[in-house]
Amino acid sequence: MVKAILSSYCHTSNLDSVASQFKQELHDQPTLVLFFASTAYDFAALSHQLHKMFPKSEVIGVTTVGEISSTGFQSNGVVAMSFNQQFQAKGVLIDDIERFPIYSRKHLLEAANSLNISLHSHQPEKEGLGLIFPNGLVAGEEKMLSIVNSLFEHEGFPIFGGTAGDDAKFTETFVSVNGVVSSKGGAFVFIKTSLDFVIPKRKYFPTNR
Repeated sequence: MVKAILSSYCHTSNLDSVASQFKQELHDQPTLVLFFASTAYDFAALSHQLHKMFPKSEVIGVTTVGEISSTGFQSNGVVAMSFNQQFQAKGVLIDDIERFPIYSRKHLLEAANSLNISLHSHQPEKEGLGLIFPNGLVAGEEKMLSIVNSLFEHEGFPIFGGTAGDDAKFTETFVSVNGVVSSKGGAFVFIKTSLDFVIPKRKYFPTNR
């Protein structure tokens, strides 16, 4: 039985080899591909290549400070995940989040509507979920969350994700949506699925010694 979500980790520096491995180990026709890459790679070239490889998929990329693979924490590599036809997805690139974040609201509305996500539902947690990936050096996290949450009439739409990094150089981070790269904004993905899903949250409590 084919898994609904597949993942692959690669640490070779050759982009053709990366693409070849992902082609073999991910779904043939995924609806969504997420990849997380070290800045050791030419991120724009990698984004373009993966978008070209999966032209009918939403392809979302994020630069990292290390990658998490099936074997644990890695560095200087790229990990990708593919989602099969049991998922619908639509990505939005929110560019220039510092100056004009509200301009992206229209595109977010269109993305939600394209998946028939009801923005007026009294149970938004049953409509789907969102993945959010702000660039790390533009203080865009709260602005992006504010815009997305403003779309819904009621609270509760589940959103999770992470901030783009640059291998702790603190110089410039990147995200991409379908081959288009930004260092000043962020990427957001609406996902709708008939599968049950759970977002685990762990609470940490201080211990007295």
